[in-house]
Amino acid sequence: MRSLYLFPALLLVSASVLAQPPAHAPAHGVRGGDGPIQQQVQPDIQHDVIRQIFGRHEAVRDAELPPGIRKNLARGKPLPPGLARRVGGPLADDLPHYPGYDWYVAGDDAVLVDDYTRVIVDVIDRVFR
Repeated sequence: MRSLYLFPALLLVSASVLAQPPAHAPAHGVRGGDGPIQQQVQPDIQHDVIRQIFGRHEAVRDAELPPGIRKNLARGKPLPPGLARRVGGPLADDLPHYPGYDWYVAGDDAVLVDDYTRVIVDVIDRVFR
C-alpha cells in the first residue's frame, strides 16, 4: 500500500528537480538591460603600483587593525560596516579607477570594494609602510 503512494511522490519530486528555469529568468551577474548577459569584469590590480601611489601621498592612516578584525578583510567577504573609510581627494584621483568599484582604507590596508554588492574584491596589505 505504501508503494502505491510512494511512486507518485517520487515522480513529482524528480520532475521538479529536472525542470528547467523559464527562458525569461535573469542569470546571476546580470545588472539590468535586455541584451546579452553582462558579467562585471574583475579589475587587474597591480599591488606594487598601488603601494607606490599610497607612498607618494601624505594620507592619514588609521590605527592598525587587531588580528581578529583584520581577518574579516578578505576577498569574497562583505566589507564590515564602520571598519573602513572611503579614499577621497587627490589620492582617489591618482588611484586607478574601475567602474563599479571604490577604494577604501582600513588600518594600513587598501581595500577595493564592489559598489553594488559591498563585497571585497581585493586587499592590498600594509600600503603605508
